[in-house]
Amino acid sequence: MNTRWLLHLATSLLGSSLLAMAATAWAQPRSGYTPPPPSGPPPSSERGGLTSRGGCEGGEVIPLLPLAPQAHVGRTASTHPSFAWFVPGAEALPIEFSIFEQGPGKRPKLVRRLELQGSPGMMSHAIPANLPGLSVGQRYLWQVALICDPNRPSTALVAAAEVDVVEATPSLATALLSATDSVARAQLYAQAGLWYDSLREILQPVKTPRAREFELTLLADLANLEATQGEQGSAYSAKLRQVVERERRHSPASPR
Repeated sequence: MNTRWLLHLATSLLGSSLLAMAATAWAQPRSGYTPPPPSGPPPSSERGGLTSRGGCEGGEVIPLLPLAPQAHVGRTASTHPSFAWFVPGAEALPIEFSIFEQGPGKRPKLVRRLELQGSPGMMSHAIPANLPGLSVGQRYLWQVALICDPNRPSTALVAAAEVDVVEATPSLATALLSATDSVARAQLYAQAGLWYDSLREILQPVKTPRAREFELTLLADLANLEATQGEQGSAYSAKLRQVVERERRHSPASPR
């Protein structure tokens, strides 16, 4: 048998194996995130999609992106949750963060708005403990707007997601008492369908390599779930995967 042909065959098989391994890495959820069972209305179709494109994106492949479920409404058991998003570009621009109370058949009611200093890459914001929290049993829409030009509001980039505030189950509360670190707690929250709480556990100023890996795995697993949810879910999934790949290429600095 021709040696050159055998070498070509081996190389082809190796390439196929690597591709299969890469596909499996995306296809196998490892964080344990389980979407909650449907309850209440489905995600709002009026939130404007992932992004309203303005004039400051500068050709970025990844847009302003909420790091939260889109095909289903993510949950939190905290009245002072954390929210995370991805900021495109290389320029530090102001960000307007807003939370609206949702109600069936009602216009969203603004409950909080503040200005933040933006920073390219992953960002997060938690409702301070000394401020009034969100209400259990209520759905909220949270929104970030990247202010490209204060004199031209129409150029702002806008991204949004929804969150349901729920009660933690007694079994989860008991299990959390035995969790030894932030990753263990994040896994418990993920298995309980509490997206925002799982991500919050690892959005720390200083984190271990294991926590950083769990953070990226959690985002990758959400991308897998969204990819099965129609055209919009596939579009969000593709952008979320790009965020994960970008963060893996960069230094493991924690979100701000």
